[in-house]
Amino acid sequence: MNDEVKLLFEMAYLPVAHSKNRYNGNDFLEVAVKLLDEIRKRTNSMEEIKQAATTMVHCFNELLDPKLSYQECSGMINLLVKNSPMLNNFR
Repeated sequence: MNDEVKLLFEMAYLPVAHSKNRYNGNDFLEVAVKLLDEIRKRTNSMEEIKQAATTMVHCFNELLDPKLSYQECSGMINLLVKNSPMLNNFR
């Protein structure tokens, strides 16, 4: 897990979650997409991008009860890494 990405994610996501009093996938995606956009500006390394996406998804999943399944986490990571056009709504 990338500690820098974890810290940045928590600093960006937790205030949103606390202000809305919920952990929400849409809120997560909005924060994760913006952070990944910034990471993509700094690097072209797909490995770094995948590691950052994995860190954010696992941090988000740790907050949830019940947790997302392995398949759901993998799907969300792939969606973020591939920068799917579906994510344009979160920019």
